[in-house]
Amino acid sequence: MTTYALVHGAWHGAWCWERLAAELHRRGHLAVAVDLPCGDSAAGCARYAEIVTTALADADENVVVVGHSLGGLTIPLVAAARPVQRTANRTSPTGPPAVSGGRTGGPLRKSAPSLSGRPWNASTFSAPTTWS
Repeated sequence: MTTYALVHGAWHGAWCWERLAAELHRRGHLAVAVDLPCGDSAAGCARYAEIVTTALADADENVVVVGHSLGGLTIPLVAAARPVQRTANRTSPTGPPAVSGGRTGGPLRKSAPSLSGRPWNASTFSAPTTWS
């Protein structure tokens, strides 16, 4: 079993990972999504990484940290703070052209389908944030 740490971007919350978390659970994995204090101007990526790392305190080393947008700035800090198997960034506000679909800061929509094979669409997510 792999633990997936799901790190949302700005103007989002743990709720945006609901469908992915359900699919990971269906496949026998654990999903950990936290609400980051994006509205707190005193909090930054180091604080976000601390929140994610704390949420992963009971996880073994079989962790994949997935970031979306602003969360992509946090995931390397999590990887520096604790052992992880991989990091994955859904989009990156500072990514190089090879990572961002040919445009600096551009989306990866056509090159990064969801687990279902359909492109990810934030408008299809609903509000629950707790998964077992």
